[in-house]
Amino acid sequence: MAFNIPQAEGVTSQPYDAPPGAFVPEVRCGLLDLERIRACRPLPNELVDGRLVRSWYRSLEAHQQREGLRTLRGGDARTFYVHPPNALKTDDAFLSRARDLVGQGQIPDVQRGQWDLTGLACDWAYAQRRESIVFLIKGRDVGLSRVRRCLKSLAMQEDSRFGIILIDDASEGLFPWKIGRLLEPFRDRCTLVRRSQNVGRIPNFRLGIRELCVDPEALVVVLDMDDALLSRNCVGRLRAEYERGCDVVLASMFRPDKPTKLYHPDFVEPRRHWGGEVWIHLRAFRKRLFDAISPEDLQLDGRWIEQCTGYATMLPIVKACRK
Repeated sequence: MAFNIPQAEGVTSQPYDAPPGAFVPEVRCGLLDLERIRACRPLPNELVDGRLVRSWYRSLEAHQQREGLRTLRGGDARTFYVHPPNALKTDDAFLSRARDLVGQGQIPDVQRGQWDLTGLACDWAYAQRRESIVFLIKGRDVGLSRVRRCLKSLAMQEDSRFGIILIDDASEGLFPWKIGRLLEPFRDRCTLVRRSQNVGRIPNFRLGIRELCVDPEALVVVLDMDDALLSRNCVGRLRAEYERGCDVVLASMFRPDKPTKLYHPDFVEPRRHWGGEVWIHLRAFRKRLFDAISPEDLQLDGRWIEQCTGYATMLPIVKACRK
């Protein structure tokens, strides 16, 4: 039995069917009864120069045609496969993005009715966010309970006029595939990115802010996956400062391991005070301020900065902000 290829929009299922002797046994995405296949042996084949002429599935197809058997295709249209041709397997970024979007069930129109992966990079693009307030949530190997807590704190906000960009940086195991259901309350307000390889914080900042966030005046709010908002009015407070024209907004954070610790951000001379605590969570800034940072200022010896990225991003942002 073979699963579907991506069906046209609105098609919910296809009847299981096949002409006598068809279809070719599907090796890309199907269910095989190995005991029944073994019972069909010997399968028709021949040797030429010491090598078998037919692959096993072509040999099985010949057996089907001889005996009038069938390999069924059809079923629920939500279950399908897309086959990447070898020519596309050299473009790791494109293939990884397409694999992630297929896993999320986000299929461009150009792919519908096609079994081989097709389309251009622009067809296989993550949804951009156009909201005036966008939460950028990122992390790697964070416990599912903490991610659930983070997203629930967003779902409880009285002001729901915000977007979400959530980037998982290649967490181990099945965790990345469990995130989708947690984002259900946000539906069309969320863009999920599941990296297949760990790239680090700065590349994820650049993807989320420069590429996926559209409005240069949008307020980008940075959260780690294990952060959580403590008030139902956090977004309302952020919007009030945004509408007052603030370029950067910092909010006090509570750390259970340091329950009495107070933070005092220095907007005037943060570099003279070891960063001036402008890196604290929650931090928010206009997209254009991040976009103005040159790639070289986020690198050391030609490589993206891996540690203290809060300092690397917030110091130039605070220096450039006006309010």
